[in-house]
Formats: sequence, C-alpha cells, structure tokens
Amino acid sequence: MYRNNHKKRFKSAILLVMFFIVILVIRSNSHQERNSDIVLGTMTIDAGDYTRINTPVRFQCWASDIFGDPDKFRREGFFHYIGDAADLSLLRDYHLVLVEEGGAKTRINVQWNADSGFSWTLVSGKGALVWILEGKTPKETKRTFKLVLEKGPAPSSPLSVEDIDDKHLLIKHRDKPVFRYNYEVIHQKEGFSDITDRAAYIHPVWTPSGKVITEDFSPEHTHQKGIFNAWVKLKFGDLVTDFWNLHKEMGKKLPDDLGPSVQEGPVFSQLNIYNKGVYKENTLMQEICNIKSYALPEENGWLFDIYLRQMPVGSRRAQRTPEMTTTATIIADRKIKRVED
Repeated sequence: MYRNNHKKRFKSAILLVMFFIVILVIRSNSHQERNSDIVLGTMTIDAGDYTRINTPVRFQCWASDIFGDPDKFRREGFFHYIGDAADLSLLRDYHLVLVEEGGAKTRINVQWNADSGFSWTLVSGKGALVWILEGKTPKETKRTFKLVLEKGPAPSSPLSVEDIDDKHLLIKHRDKPVFRYNYEVIHQKEGFSDITDRAAYIHPVWTPSGKVITEDFSPEHTHQKGIFNAWVKLKFGDLVTDFWNLHKEMGKKLPDDLGPSVQEGPVFSQLNIYNKGVYKENTLMQEICNIKSYALPEENGWLFDIYLRQMPVGSRRAQRTPEMTTTATIIADRKIKRVED
C-alpha cells in the first residue's frame, strides 16, 4: 500500500523547536568532506535554559536553503525531482547526517520532513530537517555540526508501519507495538452501525512493557475514544455543529477519499492521514493529520507527536487554518504526558 504537568522533567525530555536557537550557515561552495561526501553547511544548536537529553529538533526551511542552487544536484544519483521541487524524502544514493565538530565527533542521522499541504501531496520545496540531538546537552551550551550529504543509503530504522485490514495503521518499534491509528470507521460491535461509530483516532497506545494505557467505547462517555481531536462548537456560516459529542449526531470525522500514506526514514516514521468533517452527508472541512514517531536511541520510552491542520471546504485562507500540535511521551506504565499549543 505504501512505498513502503512534571513540567521541568518534561521540558528536559522534549524539545519544542522554540526552546532552541538553531543557526544554519550554508557555504557558498559545497566541498568534499571525505570521498564523495558533500558538506552543505554548519549547524549551531543552543540548548537554552534546559538540559536536553535525546531531544528531537525540527528546523523548518526550504530545500533551497539547504542546497542553494538546485541545478548542482539535478542529476541522477541524488534525489527525485517533480517539476522544480526537490523531494528530499526520496534521496537516492545519498543521505543526510550531522557530524559534530570538536572532540565529540558524534554522527547524527537527519531526515527531511516534507510539508504536506492541502493539495494532498508531500512533494514540495518546503519542509524541515529533523534529527535527534543525541546524548546529554547541558543547559546554556552550544553544539556545532557540519551538515553533510553522505554517500550511501540511509541507516535502517527500528520503526515499522503495518496496515491491518485496510482500517488500522500499527506502529511498531522492532517487535513492540507503540500505537495504532484507526483511519477507517470502527464499530462497537462489528457489522452493526450506530451513533457511536468513530474514525480518525489513536487506540491502543502501549507502554514499552506492553501495557495498554488508552481506552475506547466508554459506557459512561460515548464520545471518548483513545487519543482524538474534536471541536465542541464549530460554525460554518449560519450552521453550528458539534464534532465532540457523537451522540448528538451533529458532526463526525470520517476518512477522506485519499487513503493514508507513510513517510519512513532513520529518524522518524510519519503517518499522513486525510480526514473530512461531515454533517448530514455534507463535507464541511478537510483535515490533515501527521503523526510522527521518533526512533529514539534508547528503547525505554516512546515519543510521538500529532500535528493537525484543518480548513473549511471552499476556503482560500489556509494560512488562517486552526492548528494544534500534541506531543506525547510514553515513559512508564502509568505516565502519558502531553503538551498542546
């Protein structure tokens, strides 16, 4: 189907990119690092007020910010082009790494995260470089890396994605399940439809020890379903709807006609889910749900974040679309931490 709060502790474990100062310096003339490796520039990371431990970093940019003149790389062996946009997620015989300067000489895998717009495509010159700032980075310190286009395929990832019955996407870390996203309609009783039918949510979520820490089809709260997002009050023109309380039958999220896709690599695996908000068979909005699972250096915890963008159908103002990012860290049987913007 695919090509292929505890606030202080939380802040030390998870990076929201605003906590870092990241400076990228692109060199005007790329040169050889070793053999056929190509140095693209330098990256300096300031840890700020908190110590960082195995922290994800996301540096938003355009492909041209990284490669400069794309014509230098417009040849077989680097990456695919569609029109004039370089799809950096499809690097061919090269992959991106950060090589630390100074005594550490740490080498960190980097992955391109293409922007998924409402054109229902991941192919764009806009996106972000994503990596795990491995090890311990003390507060108020800086680390400097060379950004290198290295010859050879990217390392394999411990993460995998399995499609189950064309309804669920199961994320696994090696042989351990992490979470399952239900992208198609799920019935409380298989084969029987009712007002509690639901889609577009995460359940179950497992801890590294194998314990399930989410629930579904609560008898007391019919609208609750694992990890989900829904607005209690939405207004479309003169119509006011409720996508939260399923029993009111005023709105529901369903899968869009375009099926899910997966972006995989050495740093993260990302699910790209396309949903629609429907009321009485009328589609009122579209939604893109990107769920990124990180390949952390240690196996005693999971980290994934959920990025949602919604746009009213017919709207030309995507820049004013409501957005929400939720980052969840699963570190023990009873702990699930979330932060919302």
